[in-house]
Amino acid sequence: MTADPPHLPPSDENLEKLVDALTERFPARREEVEAIVHRHFTELSSHAPVDAYLLQLTEGKAADELRARYPAHH
Repeated sequence: MTADPPHLPPSDENLEKLVDALTERFPARREEVEAIVHRHFTELSSHAPVDAYLLQLTEGKAADELRARYPAHH
């Protein structure tokens, strides 16, 4: 039997940390980054349990979108 992945609450703290990290990486306003992160998180959480993997998926999708908007940054 395999253990279930660790489940995290859909904590505002976890999402805020993600928004902070992406805001530091890209020249976007915090409000823009926050909107992108919350949109991707909402879309993904309807298809997957809220866990660490979901936060990684959200970060990847948000970073991809920000890279497309700000190609000179990574």
